[in-house]
Amino acid sequence: MYLSNCSHSGFGNHDCYHYQDAGVVCQGSPFLIPVRLSNGTRPNEGTVEIFYQNRWGTICDIFWTLQDANVVCRQLGYDGAYNATHSSYYGDSGLTTVMAYTDCFGQESQLANCTGFRYSPYIPQWYCDDSTIAGVMCIGTEEGPPPIRLVGGSVAHEGRVEILVQGQWGTICDDIWDPADAEVVCRQLGYLAEGAAALPFAHFGEGSGPIVLDDVNCTGLELYVTDCPNSGFYLHNCAHSEDAGVRCNSRGPQNDYTYPIRLVTNGTITTPNEGTVEILHNGTWSAICDDYWGYSEAVVACHMLGFATAVRAYIRSFHGPVDGDTFLDNVRCAGTEREIFECSHSSSISRNCDKTQQAGVSCTNYTASEYTITTGRRQ
Repeated sequence: MYLSNCSHSGFGNHDCYHYQDAGVVCQGSPFLIPVRLSNGTRPNEGTVEIFYQNRWGTICDIFWTLQDANVVCRQLGYDGAYNATHSSYYGDSGLTTVMAYTDCFGQESQLANCTGFRYSPYIPQWYCDDSTIAGVMCIGTEEGPPPIRLVGGSVAHEGRVEILVQGQWGTICDDIWDPADAEVVCRQLGYLAEGAAALPFAHFGEGSGPIVLDDVNCTGLELYVTDCPNSGFYLHNCAHSEDAGVRCNSRGPQNDYTYPIRLVTNGTITTPNEGTVEILHNGTWSAICDDYWGYSEAVVACHMLGFATAVRAYIRSFHGPVDGDTFLDNVRCAGTEREIFECSHSSSISRNCDKTQQAGVSCTNYTASEYTITTGRRQ
């Protein structure tokens, strides 16, 4: 699915010059109406521009809805939209308005399938001008997944599942809600997926906000509940009496380890499955030196974090250096150990490594056979 899944020499490892930069010539767009975003501060937001009738133009916001925005964002490869913007929120792109009525239901695979594109465009000049341009804010890797929480349970690891979209907490409908969905929710919240229970029919009471998702159909391997197939944001046929809930395994993935670990990228915890490995020792988070760090060591770290396996072992502070001392050095694992501290290692505060020699990992809940593994062991 991704170029990084192909066999390669490893990030930063090459013997090339820029006159050898690679390029591609692609076939025509698979979409009947190509779409792009402009003027946003991030790739996942901006004014919507469409290539329609042999020119790039904008869409008038007169009937622009979140359903329309969902289709645009999914066509661009994002999970969906968390806002449909109006009134030229991102400014005037200088293009002509070429469409006013997209009229999407929200489940279409591309904008060209929406009802508005079946008819000749009519642009109401009395309303549509350079101050009424439509835009979107998409949910995807750049934005990060919408936060989730559990509400109404008697303990922290159970409750009604709520999701934060457009600044408002909403619920998930229990249609086809099952243990695989609960596993993803629990893992996203930092609990073990094993033993997660899916509880329908507003088991923890009815919510009061909007119903955000319906027909959630996870495999159990997804990192976030919004990664699972679903009906699209706010598209449902439910009432709050159908709010979905979960009961997670009360033991988080690291409560029983001698020295818990976490993953950090550029000094912050950004994604649960990839980053520089930090280990907690005497109340202080410290790095692990990358001497002998390879795939077997990464597998043990990923198992500690509740993942199925590792995709890659990183060396040379690939995800950015972290502050503090280096606690472990010369870590050598067979890959079957329960935790990193059980592997052969040097456990005193290491002066042998600096901040350019910190170990990292990328974890997954898919099987290792689905990936081309780069071990990158350092000696």
